[in-house]
Amino acid sequence: MLKRFIPISLHPFYFMMAGSLFFYAIGYLLAFITSILITRHLGAGGRGLVTSITSLIGIAAVISQLGMSQVNKKLAAENKELAGTLFLITIIICLVASVIVVPSIYWLGRNQDFLKGNYQIFLTALAVMPLLSISGSCAEILVGMHFNKEYNSLFIAEKLSFAILIITMIMAGHLNAATALISFYISQILKIILCGFFLRKYLSFRLIKRATMPKLDKGMIASNYLSLICLNLAYSMLPILLSHFSGLNDVGYFAGSRSIIDTIMVLPMLYSSYSINKLTVERKTGNYKETRRLLIIILLIIMAIAAVFFYCISSMLIPLMFGQPFAMAVPCFNHMLPGVIFLAGYQIMNSVLLVERKLKSLLFLSVIYVLSITMLPFIISSRIDAVTAADTYSISCLLTFLMAGFFTIKFKVD
Repeated sequence: MLKRFIPISLHPFYFMMAGSLFFYAIGYLLAFITSILITRHLGAGGRGLVTSITSLIGIAAVISQLGMSQVNKKLAAENKELAGTLFLITIIICLVASVIVVPSIYWLGRNQDFLKGNYQIFLTALAVMPLLSISGSCAEILVGMHFNKEYNSLFIAEKLSFAILIITMIMAGHLNAATALISFYISQILKIILCGFFLRKYLSFRLIKRATMPKLDKGMIASNYLSLICLNLAYSMLPILLSHFSGLNDVGYFAGSRSIIDTIMVLPMLYSSYSINKLTVERKTGNYKETRRLLIIILLIIMAIAAVFFYCISSMLIPLMFGQPFAMAVPCFNHMLPGVIFLAGYQIMNSVLLVERKLKSLLFLSVIYVLSITMLPFIISSRIDAVTAADTYSISCLLTFLMAGFFTIKFKVD
């Protein structure tokens, strides 16, 4: 047992270090630094406004993709010559879908209190929303083609350009919610242009003309697409509820705290990606169940240690990064930390269910997650504030983690 435990526990880290871990670390570090700069200069209310708008726009962007992110990843892996065709189709589909989605999101957000005096910013964000859906979907073409170098370059360029633009705005004394959002949109335009550049040899008329689409696994595409919508709703719903029922300051405290949580969650995200490869290889072997169990246990132990560490330093860490007024965000952050463990477990069990092709279970878990995050604030407290939202986050992660564990235990080797 111990002999298997040691190589399995160490192998993911060697794999990630040899692959994309360095680039992800740099990219998310840039994103984290940018988040700190925006929060310190805009304050809780300004950060809350940016988060509230991006939450609404993020929902619209995922819906507008119409599953193209999954389609691109699958088809590009099967036939690289489809890359140019997929790139152009993605742009067309996202633009056409936006004609329906943008008015729907406008209707959803038009009566939000946080938009008073900020309506023009919201309308501008809606107008450029298709850029987000296009940039996210097109990047998946490179993933499917296993163009790791190009994808990593795209990832770093996006994060670096956003950071440079924010620093430039700060130095010029022009950083506000509007310019922060504009800087983000510019980084997405750069991402699309670079993606087109990396795929330029596949954009020839000859390749596009002769491209024939292989048969799609429609069940998997639809299931992944709906799960992605649910997960994005779950991520965006709490800031939207906070902005409506509490105020932008609470959104800012919650967003600042969650930016640290998101950075911590990079490790289990990479670990889960490794697990898919590892489990797929061992799917038909007698070691599959043991490997699966060890991968889950190891990740939960790592995340438990991380949660305890950050709990011990949170009272010093948050005011240091975001400024003394954000000391009020410390309870919010501490209440979110248990969710780090449960969400990490949910992520890796998602990987297990994906390998075992339990598509209905994956979709059910996503729905449970989004429903619990939507309903729990009203059950826990009559008033939604940053701490209540943090409690909701952790409890929702726990519920989904337990359900994922139930579906995972039910596995039987074929």
